[in-house]
Order: sequence, then structure tokens, then C-alpha cells
Amino acid sequence: MKKPEPASGYAYKGDETVHSRNFRRCSSERWDIVLITPAKAGPWKWLGTRTIDGTRCNVWRVIETMTGSPVWYAQSMAGC
Repeated sequence: MKKPEPASGYAYKGDETVHSRNFRRCSSERWDIVLITPAKAGPWKWLGTRTIDGTRCNVWRVIETMTGSPVWYAQSMAGC
């Protein structure tokens, strides 16, 4: 099975409290809607799925190139 890849467009971005061990159970309020361009960041590591505001989403962790810090993004499994 091929792992999903993020698409350019709208996604949810986890705040500073989201991390690999709690991304499935932290509240939906911890995720903000942002626009992403996956080609400008990377590499993207697919972590799994979760529901945010009633939408089933794929979740990835990416290391920001400017800061070197991990960031969590989620995007609808239905597409953008």
C-alpha cells in the first residue's frame, strides 16, 4: 500500500502542544487551518490518520527548513 502524500492547498497545522505521541488524541482546537506547499518543505513523514472537526485526515510530520523544528500537518483524506 502506497503511503499518502500531502497536496498543495488547505491543511491543518498542529500547535506547539501537538507531537508524535498525542496527535491522535489532542483536541481539534489544537489544529489551525493553513495553506501548504509540500514541495517547499520536507521530507514529509506520514504518521497515520485522525479526525479533526469531523473530517478524517492523514497526518504528517515535517521538519521546517528554517528552524529545524518538527511541525505536524493534517489534510482531509477526501482531497483538497
